[in-house]
Amino acid sequence: MPLDDAFKARMAEPDFWPVYLFDDDAPDVYEEDADEQETFVTRFRLGEAFALVVDFTPGLEYVDLALEAPGLPDPTTVGWDDQAHFHPHVMPWRELDLLCRAVALDDPELRHPGSMAALLCRFAFLADNDDLDRVTPLVDGAFALMRPSSREARPRLETRAWLDLRNLAGTGLDWSARPDGHDAVDQPGTDGPPLYSLRTPDSEEFPFAAWSALLTGARESVSALARDPALARPGVRQALDRCTAPDGHGHLPALADALATAGYTHPVVMRALERPVHRAEACWVVETMSGLPQGELVSRWFGPSPPSGCET
Repeated sequence: MPLDDAFKARMAEPDFWPVYLFDDDAPDVYEEDADEQETFVTRFRLGEAFALVVDFTPGLEYVDLALEAPGLPDPTTVGWDDQAHFHPHVMPWRELDLLCRAVALDDPELRHPGSMAALLCRFAFLADNDDLDRVTPLVDGAFALMRPSSREARPRLETRAWLDLRNLAGTGLDWSARPDGHDAVDQPGTDGPPLYSLRTPDSEEFPFAAWSALLTGARESVSALARDPALARPGVRQALDRCTAPDGHGHLPALADALATAGYTHPVVMRALERPVHRAEACWVVETMSGLPQGELVSRWFGPSPPSGCET
């Protein structure tokens, strides 16, 4: 399902991202009359059963993220962000990246990196096993598409701000399986920024079973890409192997040609190889088709990530 037209139009306006990201220099869009406050809702669907719902009220500086899933009577809030009592720590980066890949494969209009990563990264955090080399290029790519800039800073200012706000690596996060088998996160001893999450072990508000089912569906959707019989053909396999080298992005045209010769027509894959909106788009597609661990090829292609707060 494409992005809601009203939300898409609003994202194209100059003041949208400063307001959405709660920038200090964002214009004041608050309306005295509560009934006049504009609200935008959009859904990122995964198949027919699941959707992540973003509900944004610019004038109140409030963003809600909810999950639609079988077994949930209504969209269920999994996190929110505002300037007061926020609970934005919904998922580690690797889960957001996985979900963005799955949604992009399902809907050609929702490219990754793109609007989904840019809008939802505020609900993702860096955990101890999140390597910046595997993260920064995708976040940079998302904001490069949504907020084109003449400056090619690396990382982008939006990426730096996100890293500063959502880096919980080394802060004592403790992942554990609840009695129902679903993953939960806690922070027994705070050593740095505190965790604000509904996904804690004793939470009765977070839809653990539905979230686990969402991730399972996303993993299946993404992993299925590597099982396509066309990828086993010798010419395709050789071209794919060349693309997994550090300079592999230079071999994308040959891979696209080999796939076309094999009769492969997946529109998202072919577009990513032939006309990527950002090199990271082609990177995760090649990585997925090759069966490499999530993020491994990103670090190969892009090299070391500049640390958060570095000068460019």
